[in-house]
Amino acid sequence: MKTTLISKNVVINGFRTSLRLEQEIWEALEEICDRERLTLNELCSFVDTHHSDLNRTSAIRTFVVAYLRAIATRARRRKAWRGRIVLAEGDEMDSASVRMDRKLERLRAARGRPAQEVRGNA
Repeated sequence: MKTTLISKNVVINGFRTSLRLEQEIWEALEEICDRERLTLNELCSFVDTHHSDLNRTSAIRTFVVAYLRAIATRARRRKAWRGRIVLAEGDEMDSASVRMDRKLERLRAARGRPAQEVRGNA
């Protein structure tokens, strides 16, 4: 299967660079930015800061997959709990999404933006 890569310019931690990613990844990044009330530059800077061991495009792809998995996990858990308000935190299945939420909350707080609760399907 051949995929087309699309290049876009972004500013990551103050430096302009271009990223070549698949259309689906760009669309997922836009949805994440909308949901988290971040700009594309802010989100890419966040990913670059927290995944410095990977090259940028791999880090962004990995982040998108992890973010969407966290949302899917929450949706399954909420459905299983059938309306309970408090979800158990700290179990292995949800710990990655809790850590990601905390990091994104700190970023939003630093930018002076209110947190948005993740609800339902992505």
